[in-house]
Amino acid sequence: MMLVRAEWRVGYPTGEEKEIYSPGDEFKCDRKWGKKKAEAGKVTVIKEEVINDDMSVKQLKNKAKELSIKGYSSMKKDELLKEIKEGLNG
Repeated sequence: MMLVRAEWRVGYPTGEEKEIYSPGDEFKCDRKWGKKKAEAGKVTVIKEEVINDDMSVKQLKNKAKELSIKGYSSMKKDELLKEIKEGLNG
């Protein structure tokens, strides 16, 4: 995930749940979408979340819960890292 600031009027995410953000609005989005829009000048990246091997299992489980990853509570560290990275990349 990343925190971005809209520079233009943008909609995120796509589909029925889309919200429209005006210039100056800050919101969280997935990395793939954020990077694409940042390259196009539509948003400015404020902060990008970093997930690494130094994080504890508890920290990883909290992040997995935040990302609504199913079955996170029984996952081992390597599984959590894989699923979270996939979740962050959209």
